[in-house]
Amino acid sequence: MNISDTKLMNQVEIKQTIGRIESDMKSLIDRLNAELEQLQKCREFKQEYKPNTLGIVQGQGLSIDINCSKLGALYESKELLDGLE
Repeated sequence: MNISDTKLMNQVEIKQTIGRIESDMKSLIDRLNAELEQLQKCREFKQEYKPNTLGIVQGQGLSIDINCSKLGALYESKELLDGLE
């Protein structure tokens, strides 16, 4: 296997991984939006609502932060691969 084959395989894998991470991030953001909507509905109808009692927001925020780090590393790897001849 030559370097161009390896480069192509890595580029495909990076692209697929980026797609999975972006999908995961969208899901995390959708769940945070649902939490916000629930909070707003309860406030609107003057109902008591205790947001984040299970640490949902912190957990999802941490997951988003980790995914951002992973994306950064993947984009750096992609740049390195693009620089190979």
